[in-house]
Amino acid sequence: MKKERINEMWGVLFLLLGLFSLTSLLFFHPEDIPFFTSHPAIPVHNMTGVTGAYLAFFLLAAFGASALMIPGIFLLWSGCFFLQKVPEKKLFKFIGLAVALFSTSTLIAISIDPSVRLSKAGAVGYLAGNHLLQYFGYVGSFILASSCLLLSILLATDFLIYPLVKSVTAKFREFFSNLFEEIRAVRERFSVQTHAIQEQVEKVIRKKPKQAKAEPVPSSLSQIPLKVKQYRPDIEETPESKAVIPPVKEMREVKTKERVEVPAASASSEESRFEGVIASKKLGEGAYNFPSIDLLRRPPRETAKTDNLPEKSKLLEETLAEFGIEVKVVEVEQGPVITRYELMPAPGV
Repeated sequence: MKKERINEMWGVLFLLLGLFSLTSLLFFHPEDIPFFTSHPAIPVHNMTGVTGAYLAFFLLAAFGASALMIPGIFLLWSGCFFLQKVPEKKLFKFIGLAVALFSTSTLIAISIDPSVRLSKAGAVGYLAGNHLLQYFGYVGSFILASSCLLLSILLATDFLIYPLVKSVTAKFREFFSNLFEEIRAVRERFSVQTHAIQEQVEKVIRKKPKQAKAEPVPSSLSQIPLKVKQYRPDIEETPESKAVIPPVKEMREVKTKERVEVPAASASSEESRFEGVIASKKLGEGAYNFPSIDLLRRPPRETAKTDNLPEKSKLLEETLAEFGIEVKVVEVEQGPVITRYELMPAPGV
């Protein structure tokens, strides 16, 4: 018989073993085993029958959750036989499978709570885990169990760890290099767009008319300057104000030119109208004297007041401060009789 045919037969055998053990483990029910109940289920709930129920019970009792590695290894061997990649030294493969079960159950035992250690890790993991923790501690037990698991993988399969790690590292390096290239390209595009937006904003700013600089706002009352408007009657008037009142001589000439001769008839009628009124009788010529021309002269200029307005403003601020009122005199306007002080209260007054 050809060797290829024999390998296919081995592949079918391991395929059946892997599928049967996997199905029995997945459909395991404690009610099928008399160990868990006094009235086991008849017929059993397990889809592989009584054989599969007992097989799953022994595998789980011995190795716990790590028993799922057994159908996985069987299926892997089946694929190797079908692909004509027959592993050499099959004895080492079975030894590797046993070591893998032992190390996996031990890792599960030292990683979970002691109360569920027996049900989850099985009897093998429970005993091995307790002894390792007693003599090597948690870290030492974890290192020993992990090392055994890696050795069992090398024995049970034809995989090499270093080429696998190397290929995974190369994949990660390629992924991150591509990611960094994409990030760099996005940053370049973003910088170009930002530069274009800045140029447009600068153009708009250049087109806008320059606004006058606003005067700085004082931060406190003491920085506000005092404006004083004194009453100064001694300052000479402007030429426009002088032109309002014409000279006295010119006014007399205008008055004389405006005199009109009144007829006698009209004069007598006017006199008859004002008969009986006080001073209605005609006075003789020379009885009325015109006012003196001195009335049209300007009055003497008054002297400016010599009040010290800044000192009075300071005195007003100090007086109000004694009563807890903080103010600032910002403007003083002096008149001929009344002087006005404009006050600015502090915030909160």
